[in-house]
Amino acid sequence: MSTSMATSIRHTVSANNEFLASTLCPHCFLPNTSTQIAHWSFHGTLDDISSNQVGPAVIVGSNVGLAFEDTSLTQLEKGYIKIRNPGYLNIPNVNIQSSSFTFAFSLRLAAASTTRQILLSNWTSGQWQFLTTVDATGTLTSSLRRNMDTNGSNPEQGLVDVTTAKPVPVGTWFDVAFSYDASTRTYAVYIDQQKSASSVVRSSLTDLTLHTSNVKYVQFGNKADDGASTGNLNADLRNLRFFKLHTSSP
Repeated sequence: MSTSMATSIRHTVSANNEFLASTLCPHCFLPNTSTQIAHWSFHGTLDDISSNQVGPAVIVGSNVGLAFEDTSLTQLEKGYIKIRNPGYLNIPNVNIQSSSFTFAFSLRLAAASTTRQILLSNWTSGQWQFLTTVDATGTLTSSLRRNMDTNGSNPEQGLVDVTTAKPVPVGTWFDVAFSYDASTRTYAVYIDQQKSASSVVRSSLTDLTLHTSNVKYVQFGNKADDGASTGNLNADLRNLRFFKLHTSSP
């Protein structure tokens, strides 16, 4: 295959991925419901391919790199990024602190998890905002922190947590979406279009915004308050997206 033909095919697949993204969660890309604010496809590029172009992802470590795979003899190749420890990604920070939002991505775990692995996190010391993990039991968990002063051990610092109802697949691609709807005080997780679980912010809280964070990058595969850590994730990633929600989630 010529270089020009391969480039054309990859651009076509990238455009088609915008249509396919509607399967990530019921409210992504629905008119008057959500607005995409960032999209790293990892289809041959580290750039944010959304209209906002917030900046490229940055590879940290030697075991992280872009890759392509043929899905079948009759389908076009699809790009992704391979993350193996030691190594992780720095992702430009998108401001979701005061918004209802969804972040979504497609993931393929290299092996069954036996220890907690970090997925997407904005978890700098003193600016803890959100943390998403693969748990030792194979479930996924995401935690949001309140907008309050804390040293990291205050029992009241959590805003809401949600964990999938069952372990996620291993060795095959699946779609993930975590959606926070402040209007209904709900944080939900979707796996392959289906709502797996949801949690409600406790009624005693009136400030439903997340902890402030002015960091330049969030991480995928590491959390910043681990200091010199080089990450512990072994997974493949594609189509990382952030959406701002305008109406209640289904």
